[in-house]
Amino acid sequence: MANTQTAPILPDRFIPFNEAYAKLCLGRTAAYGLVKTGKLKIIKLGRKSVCSANEVEALINSILEQRSIQIVTEEKKKKRKE
Repeated sequence: MANTQTAPILPDRFIPFNEAYAKLCLGRTAAYGLVKTGKLKIIKLGRKSVCSANEVEALINSILEQRSIQIVTEEKKKKRKE
């Protein structure tokens, strides 16, 4: 019989949902809007709602990337007007 071992699944770090939306600088309603659109996932652990810390960090990075692209685009528009 072949020994087929799978690598253990490493547990992700979870943070409470209220900490997640605080890190995103959002209110609760806006954060639930992200959940509704699928941009942020929440997991229920008993009565507590938690989010993956890695997912929150990835969302922050994507928001920062979008804002930097927006800033560059606005700067290009200003240069064209001059």
